[in-house]
Amino acid sequence: MSGDVDFAFAGAISTLPHVRSGTIRVLAVTTPKPSPAVPGVPTLTSLCPGFESTNWYTIFAPAGTPVAITAKISSEIAAALKSPEIREFLLKEAADPVGSTPAETASFFKREVERYATVIQAENIKLE
Repeated sequence: MSGDVDFAFAGAISTLPHVRSGTIRVLAVTTPKPSPAVPGVPTLTSLCPGFESTNWYTIFAPAGTPVAITAKISSEIAAALKSPEIREFLLKEAADPVGSTPAETASFFKREVERYATVIQAENIKLE
């Protein structure tokens, strides 16, 4: 924003205020489909087939948390995500409210770990 960086990958929630003010320009979105938050902006996969990277947020509980508690928390979050005020706010901020069950979230998380493990191994990425 100060002109020191020519290009960056950044999340919608942190960048949208700057996009709206005209401080930064979006070249593409990394989600599989175009974002209504930035109409007319192409997906990166349309420019680089197969590329996809999405931000996601979840709530984790410690291992061994009773199922009744995780089910209650999940149910309350799902109900909140269905409220018109919260849905409208999240969609305006380019977030896609999902409200998965604990089992769905665990399955999704496992797929994400496997997907990035494949990239890390294929590119021989090492921590230094």
